[in-house]
Amino acid sequence: MFVCARTAIVVVAGFVLLVDTACSRRRTETPRTATEQFLISHAAASALSRLELAPLKGRTIFLDPQYLEAVDKPFLLGELRGRILLAGGRLAEKREQADTIVEARSLGVGIDSKECLLGIPRLAVPMPAPAVGGGVPVNGGVGLPEVPIFKHIRQDGWAGVALEAYDAKSGERLHAAGPALGLSTRSDWIVLFITFHTKENFPY
Repeated sequence: MFVCARTAIVVVAGFVLLVDTACSRRRTETPRTATEQFLISHAAASALSRLELAPLKGRTIFLDPQYLEAVDKPFLLGELRGRILLAGGRLAEKREQADTIVEARSLGVGIDSKECLLGIPRLAVPMPAPAVGGGVPVNGGVGLPEVPIFKHIRQDGWAGVALEAYDAKSGERLHAAGPALGLSTRSDWIVLFITFHTKENFPY
């Protein structure tokens, strides 16, 4: 009876593992997933688009990055440079060439994830393995994959930015923009083994 029960568990586990393996996919070929990078970049672009930059029109600006510490800092700086140019400002490569200094800072850049599962979570089922060399049985087990009836994974990319602009010579404050927040969202759903996704401010 015990042998039959153990055999049945192995057969079922093997079948479920086969189905799980056939339906799984590798999530990334790089250190960071494309989803993570797009969530952050779209959230950052959204936040920067909310900054009022019109008062910088006609000014020669040196963008000082020393107070900006955030994930994907090069993208944030590049996007801000582009938006300053779009607003009619001119960029100076050196501080002494500028009449206006702009300092950017981050309120925070990152991703929050939430997961909801209705079904069977991943399980480790212990079962004794055959004895080695006729001695004491060796403890073994089999891992059962997750079996979702309903599953929702939501990822929110958030970015918060602000800036100060002041006169390069006198240090007088000329303009302040922000704080501005940007959000990018992707949700992955499984409903009765049917998968789909929804998005907001996200490319795919």
